[in-house]
Amino acid sequence: MNNQQPPQQESTEEIDLGQLFKMIRNGFGNIFKVLLRVFLYLKRSSLKIIGLGALGVALGFGINQFKDTSLKTEVIVKPNFDSKDYLYNTIDEIDANINTKDSVFFNKLNIDLAHLDGFKVLVEPIEEEKNTDDGDDLEYLELLQNFKDESFVLEILKTEMSKKTAINHRISFHYNNPVTGRDITNKLLKYINSNSYFKKVSEVHRQNTLTRIEKNNVLTLQIDDLIANYSKGLNQKKNELGEGRVYLEGENGLNVTGLLGLKNRLVEETEKKRMELVQTKDVINIINLGNSQIVKKPFLGRNIILIPLTLIGLFFVFSGVKYLNKKANELQD
Repeated sequence: MNNQQPPQQESTEEIDLGQLFKMIRNGFGNIFKVLLRVFLYLKRSSLKIIGLGALGVALGFGINQFKDTSLKTEVIVKPNFDSKDYLYNTIDEIDANINTKDSVFFNKLNIDLAHLDGFKVLVEPIEEEKNTDDGDDLEYLELLQNFKDESFVLEILKTEMSKKTAINHRISFHYNNPVTGRDITNKLLKYINSNSYFKKVSEVHRQNTLTRIEKNNVLTLQIDDLIANYSKGLNQKKNELGEGRVYLEGENGLNVTGLLGLKNRLVEETEKKRMELVQTKDVINIINLGNSQIVKKPFLGRNIILIPLTLIGLFFVFSGVKYLNKKANELQD
């Protein structure tokens, strides 16, 4: 009896494995049948699906063409006095007020809410090309080392560093009406430049710039006087002591070359400061206020993709409901 038990267990395991493999084969067979039915269904309905897709593309393209023409005005600006964060926060504020139709905000700006349909504001940075005159800048900085104890050197360095980090930005105003849209654009630009804090900063900066120009002019005159007096002194020494002695004293005398280089730089800085008075007149300096232009509509717009997918999806839903209804009727019979 004991010798017959192991063969019976082995036989039972073989039967169980055989049933398992049979179930797996049946499962794969059923999956294959389902895929085959789906393929046959798509094959029978291919003309209808292609037709609905073509119809959807045509409808989407037609809707895009008949939609109202969208316009935009692009404004290139340069934030002054570290006001880049203020610019972006203000644009976000304006966009939020447009979305919520804030009547209090727009009434203060004398903007009619009815004219804000389709209006939106976007801002993005514009990368500038790198400056290639680094050699001249290094030479300039080396020259300033000879006058590092002077107070005006620090302000010159600050000005040069601020120019290196300045980046322009593009504000895009999108609208539908070319008349009211342009008017709203101008009012919003005035609002951006109306910050009281930065207005005070701008006024102080303007006063400092004018003071810097006056000091540069005084320093330039002083350099001219030093060189002129030094030249007179050399001529007197030449007449009294002879040419050789004058040459030796000239080596230990005034650094005329350095002074002339400094004078040229001061003149250049004065010219730049005068330009700076114009460029920093406002908080956000408007470099270019573009004209109204038509926004190009992409051929593969949202409607051209969404409408065909919707029609094809509805076709599958209708076919599925029709199939379920057929099976329900068969069960009732």
